[in-house]
Amino acid sequence: MRTRLLRGRAATTVADQAFSSASNFLVGVVVARLAGPGAFGAFALAYSVWLAIAGVHRALIVNPMMIAARGSHEDSDRVEEALAAEGILGLAGAAVVAMIGVILCLTGLGSLGWTLLGLAPWLPALLIQDLWRWAGFMRARPGKALANDIAFAVVQVTLMLALGSAGRLQTGMALVAWGSGAVVGAVIGARQFRARLRLAGGWAVLRRSWPDGRWLLADFLTSYGASQAWLYLVAVVLGPAALGLLRAAQNLMGPTNVLLLGISSYGLPASVGAFREGGWIGLDKVVRRVTGSMTLGIAAYAMPLAAGRDPVVELVYGPEYAGIGMLVVLAGLQAVFLGIGFGAGTALTAARRTSALVTVRMTTAAVSAACFLAFAGPLGIVGAGWAGAVGAATYAALMWAVYRVTRRAGQDRQQENAAAA
Repeated sequence: MRTRLLRGRAATTVADQAFSSASNFLVGVVVARLAGPGAFGAFALAYSVWLAIAGVHRALIVNPMMIAARGSHEDSDRVEEALAAEGILGLAGAAVVAMIGVILCLTGLGSLGWTLLGLAPWLPALLIQDLWRWAGFMRARPGKALANDIAFAVVQVTLMLALGSAGRLQTGMALVAWGSGAVVGAVIGARQFRARLRLAGGWAVLRRSWPDGRWLLADFLTSYGASQAWLYLVAVVLGPAALGLLRAAQNLMGPTNVLLLGISSYGLPASVGAFREGGWIGLDKVVRRVTGSMTLGIAAYAMPLAAGRDPVVELVYGPEYAGIGMLVVLAGLQAVFLGIGFGAGTALTAARRTSALVTVRMTTAAVSAACFLAFAGPLGIVGAGWAGAVGAATYAALMWAVYRVTRRAGQDRQQENAAAA
């Protein structure tokens, strides 16, 4: 009976990750086809900013809760306290993004500035909706996460299609549709978990999670800089339309996020448990199994897509996006390299060695930026694609090098402690 229950929860978790990835892919296709490359590029910029804010909230709130909840039912039930922390973080994030938007408008980058101003009001709702998903996973109720994601997707896609049929789906209205879906998901989640929004206690949650959260935050910020800095360079140097073409190619890799998000929902707690029970040897087994499965899964999807790239691009996006076939190939390479390095990064996080990742992230960011500046001139948008692929390969190689060195040092310390005892 217990085995069937666990299998059912696992199947629902995978279904939620698949639906979430598919809905994000669908939203990207709708905006790309109905709004054009320029508007899609601006929307992609807003989405990359959201990924930054989401990464901060997962580093400071969600992941520390997952680590602490390993074997602790009391910690897993502190969702309402986490909601208060999300309220504080959402308001602060909205203020910062709006301020940056105003500065961009005043400095002549109005298209980028107005995009950020359009995103800012929706950030609290987006954060709260994402919290409900992870609360479902932590409480072993993935069905609630799936129901919430369905409501979120139905609202935003319906509004986007309605605006598109009326010829009004530009960047600002796409953000309104996206944010409206998040508001609906946030309200439904409050009813699902019987929680009420309050700011009292939010700072206490952030202080309690800071010992783990500070390194998780440093890891994320450097990781985000490595993977996203070159996208901002594309928007500034080559323009929003070029970013739209690049993101369209990357959006075709969206289904690979099913593997990435699925592993994220259980990979960290599983790695924490393996490290506690078996040390570095137990953790190493989990890391290699996860990395192998993930890399093979991504490659199995990316290789056929790269082989039939031109017909697929025209079928999905239309003739406006013809000619981005090479970008699809490079996006596939980037996804494979990120998959190779993901397991080692998760292992270091589980072992609370995240401070060792900062150098890897900073090096990767520097390599990505340098490659963009070197390649963008002679190769244009294809050069930006090569910069992303080279940066991801650097990340994978360095991540595994750091993991091996850290594991060897940890095993030596364990042997010394055993000998001393």
